[in-house]
Amino acid sequence: MNAKISSRRPHGAAITFFVILVTSQTLFAAAPDIWLPRQHAPAFTELQQTGPGLRCTFQAEVRAAAGLAATGWSAAVKNDFRTWTCVVSSVTWGKIHHGTEDGWRMTIRVPDDTPPELLTLSISHTAIGTGTAIRAVQVVPRFEDNFYMIQVSDQHMNLV
Repeated sequence: MNAKISSRRPHGAAITFFVILVTSQTLFAAAPDIWLPRQHAPAFTELQQTGPGLRCTFQAEVRAAAGLAATGWSAAVKNDFRTWTCVVSSVTWGKIHHGTEDGWRMTIRVPDDTPPELLTLSISHTAIGTGTAIRAVQVVPRFEDNFYMIQVSDQHMNLV
């Protein structure tokens, strides 16, 4: 059985594939990438001494496009059972990743009713979607209290 290859558009499929590939990479690359805190370097936050029920803030670094509106950011922490919406109190464009690249630096406040445990952090922007970092925020009642910490040297290790 002989199959005849059409000579009308020999590169049509390749061009279509290239256009789809470029478009999809642009869409996927737009999601925020949480640089800090991450699993191997979680942020610690505690109950503030200045008043009952107030939680401390922590710093986050996010790799995302420079042209985004600073007012479009939101954050949340979650465990397997519930999600707590955080307050993003400040957002600035500046150096992240130990000062080696540009990105978004933000200050995030954990809600008062967040339990003392290691939580997953989600940071979203209205224009580009959500980035997630598992086991990235550790809430402790007070730093003076005893708690256990384990060192995981391989950041590629996924213990979900």
